[in-house]
Amino acid sequence: MKMKVLSIALVFAPILAGLGYLSNCLSRKCCCRAVALRVLSNIPPDHPYYTSLEATDEDAANAFDEVAPERTRRSQDRLEFLDYPRVQMTSSAYLPFIVGLHHLWEREAEIGGGGTTVCVTFFGHCWVVGEINRFVT
Repeated sequence: MKMKVLSIALVFAPILAGLGYLSNCLSRKCCCRAVALRVLSNIPPDHPYYTSLEATDEDAANAFDEVAPERTRRSQDRLEFLDYPRVQMTSSAYLPFIVGLHHLWEREAEIGGGGTTVCVTFFGHCWVVGEINRFVT
């Protein structure tokens, strides 16, 4: 009986893991939109803001444009010393059905914050669970 349960588990575990990572890929945009508005709320609305192409992935950059189309986003390959305010966000798949979004915002040098927001995903839907590794400068 134990061997039968073990063999069933060994067959279904990779299938479940594959479905979880497929769910993560389909849900990253949704997770980025959920966090982008919270990140942009720390930047004054009348200021344009900068994003770095090397530190912000494409889904996050599109999410910034979708949640705040009236705001001006200036994207550059590399940010210079005086390019403020700035935001950065990248996403990573931690486990099947779990996505982490690493975000950073700075109004000026040494004035900002960030953290990692964890989301549970299910094939295009996401729910924000909470924030870990939060920091303020």
